[in-house]
Amino acid sequence: MKNRLPNLIGIDGCYNWDDPPQSAVTPEPLRPHVTSKDARIVTDAHYSDPRFHNPPPSLGYRERTVFGEDRTGLRYEYSDRLFQWDPVKYRAAVEVASGKPGVKERTARWFEEYLSEYLGHRVNIVHIIAGVNQSNGYSYLIYGFEDLDTPSQQ
Repeated sequence: MKNRLPNLIGIDGCYNWDDPPQSAVTPEPLRPHVTSKDARIVTDAHYSDPRFHNPPPSLGYRERTVFGEDRTGLRYEYSDRLFQWDPVKYRAAVEVASGKPGVKERTARWFEEYLSEYLGHRVNIVHIIAGVNQSNGYSYLIYGFEDLDTPSQQ
């Protein structure tokens, strides 16, 4: 099986996929988050990107909404935990989502297909948050979604 994980976790230093890379010294402010499921979004918050740092004098990182918005009743799952819980299922779901015709990687639609496959039922992705793990500097995503089908017991 081809390893697709680097394509999804690559470092580009942009808030939205189509933004040009920014200097870590003089970053542009974050623009409003993406609302189209077909627009490419940055799927990683890099530890060196000041846009994900807490404002001084605080240390550490802050999470940023990169797609949609929070609303009552959403279910949230962390990308790194899904991988930790079942790496085989994670990789299989990546392959299925990547094989869907007309679905571009690094879009909310792609993550919706991925989550549906991983969870075993259809979901509607509504909110995506990017963050940096303070203990290791790796990026993670938090998916906020609604279950469209009754989740099966797996």
